[in-house]
Amino acid sequence: MTRNLILIISCILCSTSLFSQNKVVISEKGITKITTYEQRLDKGLDKKFVVSEISYNSIGKITEQKFTSRKGVVKEWTKFKYNSNGNEIEEQTLNPRGDVEKRVVTIYKDQLKTSREFYDSEGRLYRKKTYEYEFGK
Repeated sequence: MTRNLILIISCILCSTSLFSQNKVVISEKGITKITTYEQRLDKGLDKKFVVSEISYNSIGKITEQKFTSRKGVVKEWTKFKYNSNGNEIEEQTLNPRGDVEKRVVTIYKDQLKTSREFYDSEGRLYRKKTYEYEFGK
């Protein structure tokens, strides 16, 4: 239990520092992937192990993120797709084998988010959010 809690906290801390990377810097430098390694020196383990891999597109937006255990087991795996305006239009959550467990599709009209549709692993719509806007005159 404590070990899992430590792993979850580590993943959150790693993801926070990775997301704080400026997408402009990532794009300008041509970074396509950041791999984060960890060493448990306090446990006498000198060997590095991968804790996360984050992939980016040409404009610095995250296209895929994987968080793994010290043994290389995938704990969290997400893929993202964007439209030509750079808006996220799809998010897929995958299991360790790479099968889609759930998918969220975001629909836009005139650059405004109009709905989010949630699908299960069988492709069945199970939840939907809609957005309505009011404009001043």
